[in-house]
Amino acid sequence: GMRKILGLLLLSLAPQVSHADTAPFTLSQICLAGVATFYGRSIDIMKAQVLPEGEIRVTYNRPEDGRPFSFKCRNHPKSNYRLNLLDESLNGARWYGEDMADKQTFYTVKDNILIIRTVGNGVQLAEDFYRPSNFPPSK
Repeated sequence: GMRKILGLLLLSLAPQVSHADTAPFTLSQICLAGVATFYGRSIDIMKAQVLPEGEIRVTYNRPEDGRPFSFKCRNHPKSNYRLNLLDESLNGARWYGEDMADKQTFYTVKDNILIIRTVGNGVQLAEDFYRPSNFPPSK
């Protein structure tokens, strides 16, 4: 009956439903963690800002010399659990991670722990675990 059709409809929509299952983490937090893991930096120096188009800007100053860095971050448009990063300090930068040949940043949430993995050429390069307490309180 109708209920079965509705159930099937919801199932067919499921892949496009993004981020509900990343609770308790927001995309801002996932991007903070993604940039920190990708660049091997501490999450404590990162700041996140939500941009109008729903992308996240992650900024930090490199502790060694104070040099500022700025990245745009988004969930891959066609694939959940993959982040794309755009380095705003480069001219003509592209979304890194969009091409499967790029080093990839994957995320999963399990038991309230955010797991970030970077993978290059099929080899896991880094894996970091973040708890909600690792993030600065939301403003």
